[in-house]
Amino acid sequence: MVSDKPLGRQLRRFSGAVRAEIPRLLAAYQAVTDAGTVCYVDQPGRPRRIRPWCDAIEIGAMFGLVPGGMSRDEWVAALRGFQEPVTGLVPEHIPDDARLNAPRAAEPRYEDRYNTMIVNYALECLGSHLAHPVTNAEDLDSGLLQETLGSLSWNDESWGAGHWVDTYASCLCVNRKYFARGRQIEALFIWLDAACDPETGMWGKWREKDRWLQPVNGFYRLTRGTYAQFGRPLPHPESAIDTILTHVSDRACFSEGHGNACNVLDMVHPLWLCLKTSDHRKEEASAWMADRLPDILARWQDHGFAFDPAFDEGSQGEASLQGTEMWLSIVYLMADVLGLADCLAYRPRGVHRLEMALKNHTSVPE
Repeated sequence: MVSDKPLGRQLRRFSGAVRAEIPRLLAAYQAVTDAGTVCYVDQPGRPRRIRPWCDAIEIGAMFGLVPGGMSRDEWVAALRGFQEPVTGLVPEHIPDDARLNAPRAAEPRYEDRYNTMIVNYALECLGSHLAHPVTNAEDLDSGLLQETLGSLSWNDESWGAGHWVDTYASCLCVNRKYFARGRQIEALFIWLDAACDPETGMWGKWREKDRWLQPVNGFYRLTRGTYAQFGRPLPHPESAIDTILTHVSDRACFSEGHGNACNVLDMVHPLWLCLKTSDHRKEEASAWMADRLPDILARWQDHGFAFDPAFDEGSQGEASLQGTEMWLSIVYLMADVLGLADCLAYRPRGVHRLEMALKNHTSVPE
């Protein structure tokens, strides 16, 4: 059996050990609100942002657990309470630290919807969802949507452009799945299908500063929230695989000892997604993952993974909730490509789940 190979046994030992540590690990990231109730931070002493709550819930959900400090119902009530009823948006920091939130965007269409997106994913891990539709996203009609897509920095900042698409599409997904709205998703896919470069499979352009880093990272964000989430076929998966493998061979980004969680995930998930529909160069992609995976497993620390292990400096950095959630998801995606996912005692949940959010994206529930 494939799972009886040395790497499979190593994955089994790793996930078993991690499973036993999860309750203690999550407790290490607990802090308190001004009222003395439990909250979570990315690292001890860091700002009380909302994202660490989501990371804690998703890490727990991977293993069928609910983080300590609150019951499931209390978690749901707290997360739902972060949402602004009128816009449907969720801010960056908990209410105690609202003064730290960034100023509003000059135009509502450019508001950052990332926290709104991840809070809904965390709520879904708990069997719930946002209490209100995301009207901020809903208010973009098809014409304004096309104008906005054309205004994004696809040539110079394609990760940022992909970020906008990811969070916008995910908010439309919330609206369609739970509130019978989100009709703009078809207009979004029409634009995306037409804008994808058939030669590279990317939406962004190569640039001398960091070569394929921005386009590939932007590809991940864009496709995660659209094609993967709605079960839509990618426009040019084989071209995308060629581009991603070219990026992987760039030693400035992915030589031994290089690669933070963002840059590695933003390459691994696209390969995983493309290989779902094409075996093009699968052996090369699999070989890269099989070679890198043991080194990733070895970077596990007492309280999880560091977001940026700083391999090149001979230091593993400091573990964090964000790093732990992302690297655990990376390990699973790599194992799945290698046919070894059954060796792991967990499965990604929330924002990095593998399942589609909506299987029929062409209809709106009545």
